[in-house]
Amino acid sequence: MRDVVEVSRACQSLRDALKTENAARSAHRIASPHRIPAPHRDIGMASLSALTVAICLASSTFFWIASGWIDGTTFAQISGVLCCLLATMDDPVPAMRKFVDVTTGSVIAAFAYGFAILPMIGFEPLVAALGLFLIPAGICLAVPLLAIVGMGLCINFPLLLTLQGHQSSDFMTFANSGVATVLAIIWSTVVCGIFRSVMAETNARRLVSVAQRHVAGIAACRHAEAHVTRYRVIDVAASFGQARV
Repeated sequence: MRDVVEVSRACQSLRDALKTENAARSAHRIASPHRIPAPHRDIGMASLSALTVAICLASSTFFWIASGWIDGTTFAQISGVLCCLLATMDDPVPAMRKFVDVTTGSVIAAFAYGFAILPMIGFEPLVAALGLFLIPAGICLAVPLLAIVGMGLCINFPLLLTLQGHQSSDFMTFANSGVATVLAIIWSTVVCGIFRSVMAETNARRLVSVAQRHVAGIAACRHAEAHVTRYRVIDVAASFGQARV
């Protein structure tokens, strides 16, 4: 709040100076805000997320090489990307399960568009046809309750549709890509369920313990920069609220 007030006053000073054509003289009054302290960092959960991504990528890449599957690269790529996208969640498994259903719907929609609609239309109808699907998907992406659904539709539908300058419908290529994408999400769900899933209550207890240590340090006057500690306690409290939700 102090930084906001200082910046607001500086902007007001510059606005007044512009009105009086004296901006150059007042520019030196605008001081940069105090450096915002670093937020709370959960090294343990970050390390666990990184380890899960490494395990998922290593196993999917091993399967790709061992099987010689031509679309194994899609399998490895999507599995790693999905683990990274949901790495900040306490338990990403429920969201990943929803991703499986959404991706299956995206495969069906991409099949209908790629083999039934796009071969028969030009550019202007193409824009209108894609808008019928992607505009509602974008709206879902902007609604927090439907963000996972919107993310799955907005990512997987264009990826599976593979729009090019000239339409080429190859069913085997499409089928391989669709199967690889769905299997990658299923495999990511399995790996995260084994290594990454953490109960919200467990994470909340960890955050409460961190906040208690910060408060104890403030009470014992062990922190030289009190505003830094207060900032981090507020950040931990915000993380605690997200964990409870």
